[in-house]
Amino acid sequence: MRRRRWLQASCSTRFQRLIATALLLAAASFVGVGALGLRGANAAGVPKRFHASIAGDLQKATSQLMCQCGCNLTVSACEGTMVCDISARMKKEALGLLEDGKDVGAVLASFSNDYGEQVLAAPTKKGFNLTAWIMPFAALGVGVIVVAVALLRWRRRPVMATAELPTPDAAYVARVEEEVAGEQ
Repeated sequence: MRRRRWLQASCSTRFQRLIATALLLAAASFVGVGALGLRGANAAGVPKRFHASIAGDLQKATSQLMCQCGCNLTVSACEGTMVCDISARMKKEALGLLEDGKDVGAVLASFSNDYGEQVLAAPTKKGFNLTAWIMPFAALGVGVIVVAVALLRWRRRPVMATAELPTPDAAYVARVEEEVAGEQ
């Protein structure tokens, strides 16, 4: 691949490379500080967190919430695969709650109160929903026990003693042999 002449000229010396790197880092930090800056304080006087610190919490929250547009995807998946204004609105609402100082659990509880438990991607681990968590493991355990008992029964089944065959009558055997020989 041929290098362009202006690239060779601008990066020819070590000093120029150092200056270019410093300028790029300064520009990136300036843009980053502007985008990640504090947003003031909420009504309770708690300063809002940096956007970078809530990005992970926002991803956790939106991946645990089902989009309400009917696509059967989580909010984060729906926003990435479909054009959906409902997922964008839900993500914006979650971001607002996180900026107000709430944690992921409080955000999920708020959405559950507003939309009902069907907004949660996984059922809660309490009450009747606990059966959704326990039943697969219980069914697997019962299945393992049934198979183990069946195998043990098959293995322990006594072998039936074979009865000795009675000896055939000599006259009968002679008559059968004569008939077989006569047919040939």
